[in-house]
Amino acid sequence: MLPIGIDISKASFDVAFLDDDKYQNKKFKNNLKDFKNLTKWLKPIKEDKVFCMEATGIYGIMLAKYLHQLDQRVIVANPIKTNAFAKMEMVRNKTDKADAQSIARYCMHIIEETFA
Repeated sequence: MLPIGIDISKASFDVAFLDDDKYQNKKFKNNLKDFKNLTKWLKPIKEDKVFCMEATGIYGIMLAKYLHQLDQRVIVANPIKTNAFAKMEMVRNKTDKADAQSIARYCMHIIEETFA
């Protein structure tokens, strides 16, 4: 299962996942058109995906619902836990791109615990 981290805000969202030990990153606008562009960008990946985003109030609800309607697994994580995880990793680079990568790693950690 491929964990995909999403750092979401009012206007945009950053997406990150690990591909052959290198992060793939992309930024999208927070609207339906770019929700479709996200799924188009990820379509070549045949592996089952799990999308992980922080609970950010209203900003992520539409994307989470959109992905859920496509029968994708979506984890809406407590931001206190994702921030604690990033601090544990001693992540110093605080950008949307770095946050999406950290959320992807957090998601991987959750998946490993769930299926261990």
